[in-house]
Amino acid sequence: MMTGTSAYPMANKRDVVSASHRHLALPSIDILAIICGFIIVLGIVRSNPEFAAFNQIMLTRIGIEIVVTAGLVLFLRHLGHYQERRPFWQEAGEVIKAFVAAMAIEAAILFFFQIEASRLVVFGMWTVSCILVLTMRFLVKSWLMHQGLWTMPVVIVGKGRNARDLALAMLDEPVPAHRPIAFVSPTGEVGNEERLRLDEQTSLPVVGVGNNPFELLRRFARTRIIVALDIEDFKASKEFVDRLSRTHRFVDVVLPLRGLPMRRSYKSRFVNHDLTLMRVRRDFDARFQAGVKRAFDIVVVSCILLFLAPLFGILSLLVATSGRPIFFAHERIGRHGKPFKCLKFRSMAVDAKERLEEILRTDPAAAEEWRLTRKLKNDPRVTKIGAWLRKTSLDELPQLVNVLRGDMSLVGPRPVTHDEVLQYGEHRVYYMQNRPGITGLWQVSGRSDIDFQRRVDMDAFYVQNWSLTRDIMILFMTARVVFAREGAY
Repeated sequence: MMTGTSAYPMANKRDVVSASHRHLALPSIDILAIICGFIIVLGIVRSNPEFAAFNQIMLTRIGIEIVVTAGLVLFLRHLGHYQERRPFWQEAGEVIKAFVAAMAIEAAILFFFQIEASRLVVFGMWTVSCILVLTMRFLVKSWLMHQGLWTMPVVIVGKGRNARDLALAMLDEPVPAHRPIAFVSPTGEVGNEERLRLDEQTSLPVVGVGNNPFELLRRFARTRIIVALDIEDFKASKEFVDRLSRTHRFVDVVLPLRGLPMRRSYKSRFVNHDLTLMRVRRDFDARFQAGVKRAFDIVVVSCILLFLAPLFGILSLLVATSGRPIFFAHERIGRHGKPFKCLKFRSMAVDAKERLEEILRTDPAAAEEWRLTRKLKNDPRVTKIGAWLRKTSLDELPQLVNVLRGDMSLVGPRPVTHDEVLQYGEHRVYYMQNRPGITGLWQVSGRSDIDFQRRVDMDAFYVQNWSLTRDIMILFMTARVVFAREGAY
């Protein structure tokens, strides 16, 4: 039981004082990253005689770059990138879209004024600059977080699934902009406190406020308040939420809506009625979107295969030292339920199937682990070179060939067997709509550390809310996970 003033972490005073400094520093860092990107590409161009004509019109180009860059930074400021704290990957998606728009605007200006320029150079300048901006933002915000100048404490109103999922989502961010410090039970008695476990390592207090928003504001000064009640709790706490919204400057609400394609949703209202109409749309049903995804796969995979050809040869020789065959082709279910052979570098012993049957028959703990995740953490079937390939995810490189053949995509649901797809239940239809991917939401959200049902939910969410920007972000997240070796075994 707590009395008196707030006993929980408040927003850091240094954070409040430095807010205006951040509003100036963050756009300055973006501008610096863009300039560095331009310098890198232009340095390469100036050393190449094939672009001599391009060098002669550099002064004209500089003026265009300044105007477009200024417009880009102002647009990002309009989106709130320098004032608000957002999930990193949401912000990254908006940055990618903004840079694509800036590149298109510059190309249009060059075409309209008949200025000679290489499309490859324009593409390279904005692509390198975008990568540098995202990298610099990640590094700077990570530093600010460690200095106590970035992460904002958050109080979550609610203690059900909606509230718990929100807390886990915040903690899962690569650069957490918000830190949940407590759950609040609106109807709980004042002073009552329990703890709600999020996972094996983390739990947060649940504080009762006696249906009094002023008690909430007194205990949690200078914190962000997010209402994340489950549907059944909204009715009992409607008056509390209404009073809270009148006394607090702003209140965020997480709606308990799952299983709907919300990315392109929009709402409308009926005049004189307290009703909200929301329209949802499934983008991936469109042939154009599927064509864009396929074209992206072919271009990116072709470049990767050309670049990694020597590595393929080296890995093939290493795998061959533990016996033949080099590749393992296992049947998986693809788009529209069509089976295909999913390629990998062989990482298990040749008699892996027989060993698995013996393990499941003699080891109850391993059998339960296999039932939940379809994987074994300390799998005795894996060879020494295979363990290293799995840890680095290099065993999946041959799946790039599957992508070129049209069996798979770079990003998508994880390819599953016939027995596994039966366990998808009603979500099976979403799996069948899309080509399975080399990587996906499951791989960047814990990989082998999450259970099978959570993986199914992620696959359904991905298909329902597909976008090319999300695919690009997942590829960036995959690189981070692979280098950090998170959750792979």
